[in-house]
Amino acid sequence: MSAFQTFRFRLNGGDAEVTVPPTMSLQRVLRDVLGLTGTKDGCREGECGACTVLLDRAPVDSCIVPICQVDGREVMTIEAFSGRESDSHPLVSAFVSHGAVQCGFCTPGMIMSAAGLLIDNPDPSPSEIEAGLAGNLCRCTGYEKIVSAVKSAADSLGNRGSRSDRAILPAMHPRRYTGQTSEFEGIRVIRPESIPDIDALVADPATLRFLAGGTDLMVQKTNRKPCGDLWVDLSALKDLRGIDRVNGSLRIGPLETYHAIATHPLVKQYARALSEAAAMIGSDHIMRRATIGGNLGNAAACADGYPPLTALHAQVRTRLKGTTRVRPVESIPVANGRSSLEPGELITDIVIPAGDTTRSVFHKSMPRHAQCIAKVSLAISMSLIDGKIVNPGFALGAVGPTVIRVPDAESLMAGRRPEELDRNAIAHAAVLVARPINDFRSDIDYRLRIVELETLRLLQILSD
Repeated sequence: MSAFQTFRFRLNGGDAEVTVPPTMSLQRVLRDVLGLTGTKDGCREGECGACTVLLDRAPVDSCIVPICQVDGREVMTIEAFSGRESDSHPLVSAFVSHGAVQCGFCTPGMIMSAAGLLIDNPDPSPSEIEAGLAGNLCRCTGYEKIVSAVKSAADSLGNRGSRSDRAILPAMHPRRYTGQTSEFEGIRVIRPESIPDIDALVADPATLRFLAGGTDLMVQKTNRKPCGDLWVDLSALKDLRGIDRVNGSLRIGPLETYHAIATHPLVKQYARALSEAAAMIGSDHIMRRATIGGNLGNAAACADGYPPLTALHAQVRTRLKGTTRVRPVESIPVANGRSSLEPGELITDIVIPAGDTTRSVFHKSMPRHAQCIAKVSLAISMSLIDGKIVNPGFALGAVGPTVIRVPDAESLMAGRRPEELDRNAIAHAAVLVARPINDFRSDIDYRLRIVELETLRLLQILSD
């Protein structure tokens, strides 16, 4: 298997062909191999948004997209928006006329994110524009003029008549792009077509890593942390996708992104806490790449997926060399960043009981609205039979080395009506099992106080 591979994709309306290491980021391919330097090199961790491009017409942080997952797809960069001043795109004109450009470093990413937003939502409100640009940082000033520019461009594009993405995106002037590099990254990538292909894989499991959305693995590579010698790109495995309700359970494929989970009607209906957690995991750029399976496999103490899934009594199905195991989701993490999964063991399904009377809520305490790891997270669920609580669930995140189930709180809820709960006793039970740390973000007392107060608030929401 060669350390260099040839990848072909559509780029700004033309054809691109590059021969590069398969784990090289799309950002570096664009800048260093193809010379398209409008895509900026900022954080290299998916935080700042300066490298935003459209991948299949959705905004992504190109610094954490491996080129092996771009093969056969469509990419658009800021260069597509360049042109004569008299014929500039409404988005570009609006940024100029509204004074939304200062140093200009963040501007290409802002424009690409705005284009992606307007494809999905041609007439966004100011708050929707702010959410759409949440993954783009401007270090010069505030965002008022940027938001005004996007709103003005939306109005201008709307007046063109058609509101299809063809009206929003610029006219293309296709050309052919080719390039190659001799830079060696030392990681091989394979792309199996089926799960049995993984069963038959002959490789050292200790050096194997599964590649899903790449939002963590690409950052580990960039920061020169151990990330394996062989990446198994799961993107072709359709069996690992899908959100369905079957026989009273909600089945979620591990390759489903948090964007899909946050917006899916079945998740909103039967697993509201998970939908709420998914919407807070990061910016739209990250949510479109980050997968629920990757989040669980990383087993971080602050992983947003664990508290709602634990409270909802989710089960995880895994597979290793043809052998399947099913276990509670909370049994996966054993320490911060360390899971009980065997090397090479693949998560294949997340299954959640989905009764018609299930209620659930989630809270995440963090310094800002999105793109920030939790100081405290908690989720509570309950189902009702004849007005009484059955199968309650309570879980805490980011206040211990792993997700923490609170069985004493669940016992205090079981068999009672929501309006009759002793909320203070339940909150006290949660505080007793929490094991937070002191660090630069918050101290122990603050985190315990948040556990107490948010437990009371979530119980009130469930009672209402």
